[in-house]
Amino acid sequence: MIRHIFNLFERILVLLLFSGLLIPLSLSVIWRSCFDRFPKQELSIILRRWIHFAKYGLRSLRRRWWVPLCYESYSVLWRYAVLAELSSLLNLAFAATAKTRTDNYLAIRMGHPGDLIQAIPMLRQLRKNRPQARISLLVGPWCVDLARRIAYVDEVIVYCPALRQYHRSNRSNMCSLSHELQVLWALRRRNSDICFSLEPHHILDVALQYAIRPRQWIGMKEDSSPYQPAVIVRSILFDSRQPEAEMLMGLLAVAGQETGSTQLEFPVREEDRLWVQQVIRRENLKPGQYAVLAPGAGWPGKIWSAERFAELGDWLQQERGLGVVLAGSSSENALGVLVLSQMQHMPLSLMGQTSLGQIGALLESAALYVGNDSAILHIASSVGIPSVALFGPTYAEKWAPRGMQHRYLQHRKTVCQANCHPWHVEARCNRGQVCMKAITVAEVQQAIADVCMASGPKP
Repeated sequence: MIRHIFNLFERILVLLLFSGLLIPLSLSVIWRSCFDRFPKQELSIILRRWIHFAKYGLRSLRRRWWVPLCYESYSVLWRYAVLAELSSLLNLAFAATAKTRTDNYLAIRMGHPGDLIQAIPMLRQLRKNRPQARISLLVGPWCVDLARRIAYVDEVIVYCPALRQYHRSNRSNMCSLSHELQVLWALRRRNSDICFSLEPHHILDVALQYAIRPRQWIGMKEDSSPYQPAVIVRSILFDSRQPEAEMLMGLLAVAGQETGSTQLEFPVREEDRLWVQQVIRRENLKPGQYAVLAPGAGWPGKIWSAERFAELGDWLQQERGLGVVLAGSSSENALGVLVLSQMQHMPLSLMGQTSLGQIGALLESAALYVGNDSAILHIASSVGIPSVALFGPTYAEKWAPRGMQHRYLQHRKTVCQANCHPWHVEARCNRGQVCMKAITVAEVQQAIADVCMASGPKP
Protein backbone atom coordinates (compact mmCIF):
# COMPACT_ATOMS: atom_id res chain seq x y z
CA MET A 1 0.00 0.00 0.00
CA ILE A 2 2.75 2.45 0.99
CA ARG A 3 4.72 1.55 -2.15
CA HIS A 4 1.69 2.27 -4.36
CA ILE A 5 1.16 5.63 -2.68
CA PHE A 6 4.84 6.49 -3.15
CA ASN A 7 4.75 5.47 -6.83
CA LEU A 8 1.63 7.59 -7.39
CA PHE A 9 3.26 10.57 -5.67
CA GLU A 10 6.38 10.16 -7.80
CA ARG A 11 4.36 10.08 -11.02
CA ILE A 12 2.53 13.25 -10.02
CA LEU A 13 5.88 14.89 -9.28
CA VAL A 14 7.24 13.80 -12.66
CA LEU A 15 4.20 15.20 -14.45
CA LEU A 16 4.51 18.53 -12.64
CA LEU A 17 8.22 18.76 -13.35
CA PHE A 18 8.05 17.91 -17.03
CA SER A 19 4.98 20.08 -17.49
CA GLY A 20 7.13 22.95 -16.25
CA LEU A 21 9.83 21.95 -18.74
CA LEU A 22 7.40 22.08 -21.68
CA ILE A 23 7.83 25.85 -21.97
CA PRO A 24 11.65 25.77 -22.29
CA LEU A 25 11.23 22.75 -24.57
CA SER A 26 8.95 24.74 -26.87
CA LEU A 27 11.31 27.71 -26.83
CA SER A 28 14.25 25.42 -27.66
CA VAL A 29 12.39 23.97 -30.64
CA ILE A 30 11.34 27.41 -31.93
CA TRP A 31 14.87 28.81 -31.55
CA ARG A 32 16.44 25.83 -33.32
CA SER A 33 13.85 25.95 -36.12
CA CYS A 34 14.55 29.64 -36.75
CA PHE A 35 18.28 29.18 -37.24
CA ASP A 36 18.51 25.56 -38.34
CA ARG A 37 16.26 22.68 -39.33
CA PHE A 38 13.34 21.45 -37.22
CA PRO A 39 14.89 19.02 -34.66
CA LYS A 40 12.45 16.17 -35.26
CA GLN A 41 14.69 13.30 -34.20
CA GLU A 42 16.11 14.99 -31.09
CA LEU A 43 12.63 16.12 -30.02
CA SER A 44 11.27 12.60 -30.45
CA ILE A 45 14.02 11.15 -28.24
CA ILE A 46 13.36 13.67 -25.47
CA LEU A 47 9.57 13.21 -25.57
CA ARG A 48 9.86 9.40 -25.48
CA ARG A 49 12.09 9.64 -22.42
CA TRP A 50 9.69 12.03 -20.70
CA ILE A 51 6.71 9.76 -21.42
CA HIS A 52 8.68 6.86 -19.95
CA PHE A 53 9.45 8.87 -16.79
CA ALA A 54 5.80 9.97 -16.52
CA LYS A 55 4.71 6.34 -16.68
CA TYR A 56 7.34 4.73 -14.46
CA GLY A 57 8.93 7.59 -12.51
CA LEU A 58 12.67 7.33 -11.95
CA ARG A 59 12.51 3.72 -10.78
CA SER A 60 13.96 2.56 -14.08
CA LEU A 61 17.07 4.68 -13.49
CA ARG A 62 17.57 3.38 -10.00
CA ARG A 63 16.98 -0.17 -11.22
CA ARG A 64 19.39 0.22 -14.14
CA TRP A 65 22.15 1.74 -12.03
CA TRP A 66 21.29 0.00 -8.78
CA VAL A 67 24.87 -0.72 -7.72
CA PRO A 68 26.18 2.90 -7.81
CA LEU A 69 22.87 4.49 -6.78
CA CYS A 70 21.41 2.13 -4.19
CA TYR A 71 22.69 4.23 -1.27
CA GLU A 72 21.77 7.60 -2.78
CA SER A 73 18.60 9.48 -1.87
CA TYR A 74 15.80 10.01 -4.37
CA SER A 75 16.47 13.74 -4.21
CA VAL A 76 20.01 13.18 -5.53
CA LEU A 77 18.71 10.98 -8.34
CA TRP A 78 16.17 13.68 -9.21
CA ARG A 79 18.85 16.35 -9.13
CA TYR A 80 20.99 14.73 -11.81
CA ALA A 81 18.02 13.59 -13.88
CA VAL A 82 16.82 17.21 -14.01
CA LEU A 83 20.33 18.51 -14.78
CA ALA A 84 20.54 16.03 -17.65
CA GLU A 85 17.15 17.15 -19.00
CA LEU A 86 17.99 20.86 -18.73
CA SER A 87 21.24 20.21 -20.59
CA SER A 88 19.38 18.21 -23.24
CA LEU A 89 17.08 21.19 -23.80
CA LEU A 90 20.09 23.45 -24.22
CA ASN A 91 21.55 20.97 -26.69
CA LEU A 92 18.23 20.89 -28.51
CA ALA A 93 18.18 24.67 -28.88
CA PHE A 94 21.73 24.90 -30.20
CA ALA A 95 22.71 22.31 -32.77
CA ALA A 96 26.12 20.70 -32.36
CA THR A 97 28.52 22.14 -34.88
CA ALA A 98 31.46 20.37 -36.47
CA LYS A 99 34.10 21.48 -34.00
CA THR A 100 37.66 21.93 -35.15
CA ARG A 101 40.35 20.21 -33.11
CA THR A 102 41.43 22.38 -30.20
CA ASP A 103 43.81 19.95 -28.44
CA ASN A 104 41.89 20.81 -25.30
CA TYR A 105 41.44 17.66 -23.18
CA LEU A 106 39.40 17.13 -20.03
CA ALA A 107 39.83 14.09 -17.77
CA ILE A 108 37.18 13.39 -15.12
CA ARG A 109 38.24 11.44 -12.02
CA MET A 110 35.78 11.93 -9.16
CA GLY A 111 37.10 9.08 -7.00
CA HIS A 112 39.44 9.35 -4.04
CA PRO A 113 43.29 9.50 -3.93
CA GLY A 114 43.85 5.79 -4.56
CA ASP A 115 41.66 6.01 -7.66
CA LEU A 116 43.50 9.06 -8.94
CA ILE A 117 46.91 7.38 -8.48
CA GLN A 118 45.69 4.60 -10.77
CA ALA A 119 44.89 7.22 -13.43
CA ILE A 120 48.37 8.80 -13.47
CA PRO A 121 49.86 6.33 -16.03
CA MET A 122 47.04 7.17 -18.46
CA LEU A 123 47.61 10.92 -17.97
CA ARG A 124 51.35 10.42 -18.42
CA GLN A 125 50.81 8.66 -21.75
CA LEU A 126 48.28 11.26 -22.89
CA ARG A 127 50.89 13.96 -22.29
CA LYS A 128 53.45 11.92 -24.21
CA ASN A 129 51.02 11.52 -27.11
CA ARG A 130 49.96 15.18 -27.10
CA PRO A 131 52.86 17.24 -25.69
CA GLN A 132 51.35 20.56 -26.83
CA ALA A 133 47.80 19.86 -25.65
CA ARG A 134 46.08 21.57 -22.74
CA ILE A 135 45.05 18.85 -20.29
CA SER A 136 42.59 19.71 -17.51
CA LEU A 137 41.65 17.38 -14.66
CA LEU A 138 38.27 17.46 -12.90
CA VAL A 139 38.51 16.08 -9.34
CA GLY A 140 36.78 16.28 -5.99
CA PRO A 141 38.15 18.44 -3.13
CA TRP A 142 39.60 15.30 -1.53
CA CYS A 143 42.10 14.97 -4.40
CA VAL A 144 43.13 18.59 -4.95
CA ASP A 145 46.59 18.33 -3.36
CA LEU A 146 47.42 15.12 -5.21
CA ALA A 147 46.05 16.41 -8.53
CA ARG A 148 48.17 19.57 -8.33
CA ARG A 149 51.27 17.40 -7.95
CA ILE A 150 50.70 15.65 -11.28
CA ALA A 151 53.13 17.19 -13.77
CA TYR A 152 51.17 15.99 -16.81
CA VAL A 153 48.17 18.21 -16.02
CA ASP A 154 47.93 21.92 -16.89
CA GLU A 155 44.88 22.75 -14.79
CA VAL A 156 42.96 21.23 -11.89
CA ILE A 157 39.23 21.94 -11.65
CA VAL A 158 37.47 21.18 -8.37
CA TYR A 159 33.92 19.84 -8.35
CA CYS A 160 32.06 18.07 -5.54
CA PRO A 161 28.85 16.37 -6.71
CA ALA A 162 26.00 15.55 -4.36
CA LEU A 163 26.55 11.79 -4.53
CA ARG A 164 27.55 10.28 -1.19
CA GLN A 165 29.64 7.76 -3.11
CA TYR A 166 32.09 10.61 -3.65
CA HIS A 167 31.73 13.10 -0.77
CA ARG A 168 31.38 10.24 1.79
CA SER A 169 28.79 12.14 3.86
CA ASN A 170 31.14 15.12 4.28
CA ARG A 171 28.76 17.77 2.94
CA SER A 172 30.99 20.72 3.80
CA ASN A 173 32.55 20.64 0.33
CA MET A 174 29.43 19.66 -1.60
CA CYS A 175 28.30 22.01 -4.37
CA SER A 176 25.04 23.87 -3.96
CA LEU A 177 22.76 23.51 -6.96
CA SER A 178 23.53 27.05 -8.13
CA HIS A 179 27.29 26.49 -7.83
CA GLU A 180 26.99 23.17 -9.62
CA LEU A 181 25.22 24.88 -12.52
CA GLN A 182 28.03 27.46 -12.67
CA VAL A 183 30.69 24.72 -12.75
CA LEU A 184 28.88 22.81 -15.50
CA TRP A 185 28.40 25.99 -17.56
CA ALA A 186 32.09 26.85 -17.19
CA LEU A 187 33.03 23.33 -18.32
CA ARG A 188 30.75 23.65 -21.33
CA ARG A 189 32.35 26.93 -22.37
CA ARG A 190 35.78 25.33 -22.40
CA ASN A 191 34.94 23.76 -25.77
CA SER A 192 36.82 20.54 -24.94
CA ASP A 193 38.03 18.50 -27.87
CA ILE A 194 37.96 15.14 -26.04
CA CYS A 195 36.63 14.35 -22.58
CA PHE A 196 37.89 11.22 -20.85
CA SER A 197 35.51 9.94 -18.19
CA LEU A 198 37.51 7.67 -15.88
CA GLU A 199 34.48 6.64 -13.82
CA PRO A 200 31.84 3.90 -14.31
CA HIS A 201 28.85 5.08 -16.33
CA HIS A 202 25.75 6.21 -14.39
CA ILE A 203 23.48 9.24 -14.01
CA LEU A 204 26.28 11.67 -13.06
CA ASP A 205 28.23 10.58 -16.12
CA VAL A 206 25.15 11.28 -18.28
CA ALA A 207 24.59 14.71 -16.72
CA LEU A 208 28.23 15.68 -17.27
CA GLN A 209 28.22 14.44 -20.88
CA TYR A 210 25.04 16.38 -21.70
CA ALA A 211 26.26 19.52 -19.91
CA ILE A 212 29.85 19.64 -21.20
CA ARG A 213 29.15 18.40 -24.77
CA PRO A 214 32.75 17.93 -25.97
CA ARG A 215 33.56 16.90 -29.52
CA GLN A 216 34.16 13.34 -28.32
CA TRP A 217 33.34 11.53 -25.07
CA ILE A 218 35.59 8.60 -24.17
CA GLY A 219 34.34 6.53 -21.27
CA MET A 220 32.92 3.28 -19.93
CA LYS A 221 30.47 1.26 -22.00
CA GLU A 222 26.77 1.22 -21.14
CA ASP A 223 24.58 -0.95 -23.35
CA SER A 224 21.13 -0.18 -21.96
CA SER A 225 21.23 3.41 -20.76
CA PRO A 226 17.89 5.23 -21.19
CA TYR A 227 19.85 8.23 -22.45
CA GLN A 228 21.04 8.58 -26.02
CA PRO A 229 24.61 9.91 -26.44
CA ALA A 230 24.74 13.69 -26.77
CA VAL A 231 28.04 13.62 -28.68
CA ILE A 232 30.34 11.16 -30.43
CA VAL A 233 30.95 8.46 -27.83
CA ARG A 234 33.68 5.83 -27.85
CA SER A 235 33.82 3.47 -24.92
CA ILE A 236 35.33 0.39 -23.34
CA LEU A 237 33.62 -2.26 -21.26
CA PHE A 238 33.98 -1.72 -17.51
CA ASP A 239 35.71 -4.79 -16.09
CA SER A 240 35.70 -5.17 -12.31
CA ARG A 241 38.55 -7.71 -12.50
CA GLN A 242 40.90 -5.98 -14.94
CA PRO A 243 43.75 -4.02 -13.28
CA GLU A 244 42.50 -0.44 -12.97
CA ALA A 245 45.52 1.31 -14.50
CA GLU A 246 45.41 -1.10 -17.44
CA MET A 247 41.70 -0.52 -17.99
CA LEU A 248 42.10 3.27 -17.93
CA MET A 249 44.98 3.04 -20.39
CA GLY A 250 42.54 1.30 -22.72
CA LEU A 251 40.62 4.58 -23.05
CA LEU A 252 43.54 5.97 -25.06
CA ALA A 253 43.35 3.02 -27.44
CA VAL A 254 39.68 3.67 -28.30
CA ALA A 255 40.59 7.35 -28.78
CA GLY A 256 43.03 6.24 -31.46
CA GLN A 257 46.14 7.04 -29.43
CA GLU A 258 49.16 5.02 -28.40
CA THR A 259 49.10 3.23 -25.06
CA GLY A 260 52.08 2.84 -22.75
CA SER A 261 53.35 1.51 -19.45
CA THR A 262 50.87 1.15 -16.60
CA GLN A 263 53.59 1.48 -13.94
CA LEU A 264 52.22 3.64 -11.13
CA GLU A 265 54.05 6.74 -9.97
CA PHE A 266 53.59 9.16 -7.10
CA PRO A 267 54.97 12.72 -7.17
CA VAL A 268 57.06 13.28 -4.02
CA ARG A 269 58.45 16.77 -3.47
CA GLU A 270 61.79 17.65 -1.90
CA GLU A 271 60.15 19.38 1.08
CA ASP A 272 58.32 16.11 1.85
CA ARG A 273 61.63 14.23 1.88
CA LEU A 274 63.24 16.83 4.15
CA TRP A 275 60.33 16.55 6.59
CA VAL A 276 60.65 12.77 6.71
CA GLN A 277 64.42 12.95 7.18
CA GLN A 278 63.92 15.19 10.21
CA VAL A 279 61.29 12.87 11.70
CA ILE A 280 63.23 9.61 11.30
CA ARG A 281 66.43 11.24 12.57
CA ARG A 282 64.57 12.51 15.62
CA GLU A 283 63.11 9.07 16.31
CA ASN A 284 66.43 7.25 15.73
CA LEU A 285 65.11 5.39 12.71
CA LYS A 286 67.30 4.59 9.73
CA PRO A 287 66.27 4.65 6.06
CA GLY A 288 65.54 1.17 4.80
CA GLN A 289 65.22 -0.24 8.31
CA TYR A 290 61.60 0.43 9.21
CA ALA A 291 58.20 -0.86 8.10
CA VAL A 292 55.09 1.24 7.55
CA LEU A 293 51.80 -0.20 8.78
CA ALA A 294 48.55 1.41 7.58
CA PRO A 295 45.68 -0.03 9.65
CA GLY A 296 42.93 2.12 8.12
CA ALA A 297 40.88 2.17 4.91
CA GLY A 298 38.04 4.13 3.32
CA TRP A 299 35.43 1.56 4.37
CA PRO A 300 35.23 -0.30 7.72
CA GLY A 301 34.65 -3.62 5.96
CA LYS A 302 38.16 -3.45 4.44
CA ILE A 303 39.98 -3.11 7.78
CA TRP A 304 42.05 -5.92 9.36
CA SER A 305 41.70 -6.00 13.14
CA ALA A 306 43.70 -3.60 15.33
CA GLU A 307 44.68 -6.52 17.57
CA ARG A 308 46.37 -8.33 14.68
CA PHE A 309 48.12 -5.20 13.46
CA ALA A 310 49.48 -4.78 17.00
CA GLU A 311 50.72 -8.38 17.11
CA LEU A 312 52.34 -7.98 13.70
CA GLY A 313 54.00 -4.70 14.73
CA ASP A 314 55.56 -6.32 17.79
CA TRP A 315 56.78 -9.26 15.67
CA LEU A 316 58.40 -6.95 13.12
CA GLN A 317 60.34 -5.21 15.88
CA GLN A 318 61.32 -8.31 17.84
CA GLU A 319 61.89 -10.90 15.11
CA ARG A 320 62.75 -8.86 12.02
CA GLY A 321 64.64 -6.04 13.71
CA LEU A 322 62.65 -3.36 11.92
CA GLY A 323 61.31 -0.13 13.30
CA VAL A 324 57.56 0.33 12.89
CA VAL A 325 55.69 3.46 11.80
CA LEU A 326 51.89 3.75 11.81
CA ALA A 327 50.46 5.90 9.03
CA GLY A 328 46.94 7.02 8.19
CA SER A 329 44.55 9.94 7.93
CA SER A 330 43.17 12.04 10.78
CA SER A 331 39.83 10.20 10.50
CA GLU A 332 41.71 7.02 11.51
CA ASN A 333 43.25 8.42 14.71
CA ALA A 334 40.99 6.33 16.97
CA LEU A 335 42.05 3.20 15.11
CA GLY A 336 45.71 4.15 15.58
CA VAL A 337 45.18 4.62 19.31
CA LEU A 338 43.56 1.17 19.48
CA VAL A 339 46.56 -0.44 17.76
CA LEU A 340 49.01 1.37 20.06
CA SER A 341 47.12 0.32 23.18
CA GLN A 342 47.67 -3.36 22.34
CA MET A 343 51.38 -3.21 21.45
CA GLN A 344 54.14 -4.14 23.82
CA HIS A 345 56.87 -2.31 21.89
CA MET A 346 55.81 1.22 21.04
CA PRO A 347 56.13 2.23 17.37
CA LEU A 348 56.23 5.72 15.93
CA SER A 349 52.67 6.82 15.23
CA LEU A 350 52.16 9.44 12.51
CA MET A 351 48.43 8.82 12.22
CA GLY A 352 46.73 12.04 11.15
CA GLN A 353 50.03 13.98 11.12
CA THR A 354 51.08 13.65 7.49
CA SER A 355 50.00 14.80 4.07
CA LEU A 356 49.86 12.33 1.18
CA GLY A 357 53.16 13.74 -0.08
CA GLN A 358 54.83 13.14 3.29
CA ILE A 359 53.47 9.59 3.35
CA GLY A 360 55.01 9.10 -0.09
CA ALA A 361 58.39 10.29 1.18
CA LEU A 362 58.03 8.11 4.28
CA LEU A 363 57.40 5.07 2.10
CA GLU A 364 60.34 5.87 -0.20
CA SER A 365 62.72 5.30 2.71
CA ALA A 366 60.87 2.30 4.15
CA ALA A 367 61.85 -1.36 3.88
CA LEU A 368 58.28 -2.65 3.80
CA TYR A 369 54.61 -1.72 3.68
CA VAL A 370 51.78 -3.74 5.23
CA GLY A 371 48.20 -2.55 5.12
CA ASN A 372 44.67 -2.78 3.83
CA ASP A 373 43.34 -1.83 0.41
CA SER A 374 43.73 1.97 0.62
CA ALA A 375 45.43 4.91 -1.06
CA ILE A 376 48.61 4.27 0.94
CA LEU A 377 48.88 0.83 -0.67
CA HIS A 378 48.94 2.43 -4.13
CA ILE A 379 51.53 4.98 -2.99
CA ALA A 380 53.73 2.14 -1.70
CA SER A 381 53.43 0.40 -5.05
CA SER A 382 54.25 3.66 -6.85
CA VAL A 383 57.50 4.28 -4.94
CA GLY A 384 58.65 0.69 -5.45
CA ILE A 385 58.95 -0.82 -1.97
CA PRO A 386 57.95 -4.39 -1.03
CA SER A 387 54.36 -4.62 0.13
CA VAL A 388 51.90 -7.05 1.67
CA ALA A 389 48.30 -6.05 0.95
CA LEU A 390 45.36 -7.36 2.98
CA PHE A 391 42.23 -7.68 0.86
CA GLY A 392 38.72 -8.50 2.00
CA PRO A 393 35.65 -7.62 -0.09
CA THR A 394 37.36 -5.65 -2.87
CA TYR A 395 38.78 -7.27 -6.00
CA ALA A 396 42.49 -7.87 -5.56
CA GLU A 397 42.72 -8.68 -9.26
CA LYS A 398 41.87 -5.06 -9.97
CA TRP A 399 43.58 -3.15 -7.17
CA ALA A 400 46.52 -5.19 -5.83
CA PRO A 401 50.09 -4.29 -6.86
CA ARG A 402 51.83 -6.62 -9.31
CA GLY A 403 55.37 -7.95 -9.17
CA MET A 404 57.69 -10.29 -7.28
CA GLN A 405 58.12 -7.87 -4.39
CA HIS A 406 54.37 -7.63 -3.74
CA ARG A 407 51.97 -10.09 -2.15
CA TYR A 408 48.31 -9.89 -1.41
CA LEU A 409 46.24 -12.07 0.91
CA GLN A 410 42.52 -12.63 0.37
CA HIS A 411 39.93 -15.23 1.41
CA ARG A 412 36.72 -13.61 0.19
CA LYS A 413 35.98 -16.34 -2.35
CA THR A 414 36.32 -19.14 0.20
CA VAL A 415 34.70 -17.70 3.34
CA CYS A 416 32.09 -15.23 2.07
CA GLN A 417 30.06 -14.98 -1.12
CA ALA A 418 28.14 -11.81 -0.16
CA ASN A 419 27.78 -9.21 -2.91
CA CYS A 420 28.81 -6.23 -0.77
CA HIS A 421 29.67 -2.70 -1.88
CA PRO A 422 32.97 -1.85 -0.17
CA TRP A 423 33.44 1.33 -2.21
CA HIS A 424 30.49 3.13 -0.59
CA VAL A 425 30.69 4.82 2.81
CA GLU A 426 27.03 4.00 3.60
CA ALA A 427 27.46 0.26 3.00
CA ARG A 428 27.70 -2.10 5.97
CA CYS A 429 29.10 -5.61 6.26
CA ASN A 430 26.46 -7.97 7.68
CA ARG A 431 28.75 -11.00 7.81
CA GLY A 432 30.99 -9.83 10.66
CA GLN A 433 33.93 -9.07 8.32
CA VAL A 434 34.66 -12.78 7.99
CA CYS A 435 36.79 -12.20 4.89
CA MET A 436 39.19 -9.95 6.81
CA LYS A 437 39.16 -12.11 9.93
CA ALA A 438 40.18 -15.11 7.82
CA ILE A 439 43.61 -13.52 7.24
CA THR A 440 45.88 -14.73 10.05
CA VAL A 441 48.98 -13.08 11.48
CA ALA A 442 51.01 -16.16 10.53
CA GLU A 443 50.00 -15.75 6.87
CA VAL A 444 51.09 -12.14 6.87
CA GLN A 445 54.40 -13.04 8.52
CA GLN A 446 55.07 -15.65 5.80
CA ALA A 447 54.15 -13.15 3.07
CA ILE A 448 56.58 -10.63 4.58
CA ALA A 449 59.35 -13.21 4.56
CA ASP A 450 58.56 -14.01 0.90
CA VAL A 451 58.62 -10.41 -0.35
CA CYS A 452 61.77 -9.58 1.60
CA MET A 453 63.51 -12.58 0.06
CA ALA A 454 62.26 -11.70 -3.45
CA SER A 455 63.30 -8.05 -3.24
CA GLY A 456 66.66 -8.61 -1.57
CA PRO A 457 68.34 -6.09 0.75
CA LYS A 458 67.29 -2.50 0.31
CA PRO A 459 70.24 -0.31 -0.73
